[in-house]
Amino acid sequence: MTNYHTLNTFNNPFRHYRVVDIVPFQEKIAVLQFASADVSKKMVKEGVYVDRYILVDIFSEDFTSQKRLSFFFEEETCYNSDVCYYWEGERLFMLIEYYKLGNIFVTNKVFEITENEVIEQSFGVIPQKRTFSDAKVYCFGDKEVFMQSPFMMSCRDKQNQKTLWKYKLSAYLYTEVEEYNDILYFGTAGKGGYFYGVSVNNGQTVFSYNTGQTIRFVRDGGRIIISNKKQKPMLINALTGEIIHLLDIGKYTIDYEQQMLWYKERFYGIVRNKENDLLVVSVEVNRQ
Repeated sequence: MTNYHTLNTFNNPFRHYRVVDIVPFQEKIAVLQFASADVSKKMVKEGVYVDRYILVDIFSEDFTSQKRLSFFFEEETCYNSDVCYYWEGERLFMLIEYYKLGNIFVTNKVFEITENEVIEQSFGVIPQKRTFSDAKVYCFGDKEVFMQSPFMMSCRDKQNQKTLWKYKLSAYLYTEVEEYNDILYFGTAGKGGYFYGVSVNNGQTVFSYNTGQTIRFVRDGGRIIISNKKQKPMLINALTGEIIHLLDIGKYTIDYEQQMLWYKERFYGIVRNKENDLLVVSVEVNRQ
């Protein structure tokens, strides 16, 4: 069974609206969102305050129940912002970092997401330097995998640092690198993208798919869901790359940020229609 729910259903237009991510939350599903009200060029020039919103839609696993939490506040228009979330144990927080022109850090706001409300915290968080996937070193047993250059993946022995193999990519590494049964999984984007399954032992291609771009993927043991070139979710065998089937999301397509979650045999994703309205979809994976 496939279920949908429309997001961003406010009467007032937003200058900026973003789905931050989909996360499991207290045996439910939470869609984290951030929005800014529309402003005129004159308002920006005068440095007036604008309305900003933290929005959280919380769903039961089967989408039979839903509620929206929201928090409204005002900020100066001269600030650029970046939004992310993080966990402290089982507590969920959203962090908004503010920057002036030149990407100079100014301040931040922290909000805790609870079952019934969004609570602004009295403390700030020192921003940590973010390490993107193409700058990380991934450790798998006695091997280390990293990007030697923008399009060259390299694997070395963890002890003696000797290069074991190299693998040329078609575009930039966008996803994390995961390993299962000695196969590495990762996706590329930016100049046309692929999803890869590569042997960690010898660097040989086990399988690859031309997806146009792979920004995210989700895996449950020996099965993986990716967005294909037509922006439809595709279930594949993690060991062979064999296509098991497409997940039915009807006339909709996966959003370009590819926010996806696999939780208790259900796939959740952010999708768009032809009018570019955003919805969240829930699909029972095992009953396709």
